[in-house]
Amino acid sequence: MQLTWVLKAIPVNEMFVKNPNQLLIFCLGTCLGITTTQVHAATVTSLDGGAGTAQGITYEWRVEGVSNNDSVNFVRDVGAKSWNEPTNPVGLKGWTHTSNWVALQLLQPSVLTIEIARQAGIGTAGNSLYPAFSLYSGWDNQGVEDHQFNTLGNTAWADGINYIGHEGNVGEATSITGSFNLPAGLYSISIGGNPPTDVTGRQGYLAVLSTSPIPEPGANTGLFLVGLGAILGLVQRQGVN
Repeated sequence: MQLTWVLKAIPVNEMFVKNPNQLLIFCLGTCLGITTTQVHAATVTSLDGGAGTAQGITYEWRVEGVSNNDSVNFVRDVGAKSWNEPTNPVGLKGWTHTSNWVALQLLQPSVLTIEIARQAGIGTAGNSLYPAFSLYSGWDNQGVEDHQFNTLGNTAWADGINYIGHEGNVGEATSITGSFNLPAGLYSISIGGNPPTDVTGRQGYLAVLSTSPIPEPGANTGLFLVGLGAILGLVQRQGVN
C-alpha cells in the first residue's frame, strides 16, 4: 500500500485565495487518499465435487490469486438445511456433501467480504435459501471426508482447516454478509442453508467474494492532523494577506 502526500503540489490559485474553504475541502479529500496497485487477477474454477474420497474435503470451487480490490462471484445450489440440520448432533450440524466448499487463496493481507444470497434460475433448484456460511483457515486435502462437519468450530476429521468465524443467518434473511481481516494464505468457506422453517431440497445461491486493503492503525489519523495543521496555517496566512 502506498500513501501519497499531495499537499506540496496543491496550487494556491485565485479561487482558493478568494474562498479558503475550497482549499480546505480539496486538501482534506486528497491528503487522506490511499492508492493501491493491483497486479494479480483472481481466477474461479468450478470443481466436480464428490464424496468419500481419500483426499479430505471435496471442494466445489477453487478461487485463486486473490489480491486487494478483487471481486469474484459464482452461482450454484446447496441443500436447504446443509449448514444447520436440526437432527444432527451438536458440533456436527453441517452436511458436508450438500454444502458447497470453496478453496480460497489470498495473496495479500486483506479485508475479505463474503456475501451469499438466494438465487433463482439455477437448474431445477428452488429459490428459498436462507443462506449461511463458515470460514476456516487452510485447505483440507487429506483423510476421508465424513458426512457431517462443525459449522461453529473445528471438525476432527478435517484437521487441515481451523475455524475462524461464521454468519449463521438468525434473522431469516435472504442474503447475508460478513467481513474478516485476514493475512495472506489459504482459506476454506462452507456455504449452506439455515432455514427457520421446514424448507427442503436444493436451493440456488449467488456468492460474491471481495477484498480491500486492511487499514493501517493510525496512518490516516496522523496524515490528517499534519495536513490539517498545514492547511489552517496556509488559510490563516492567506487571510492576513
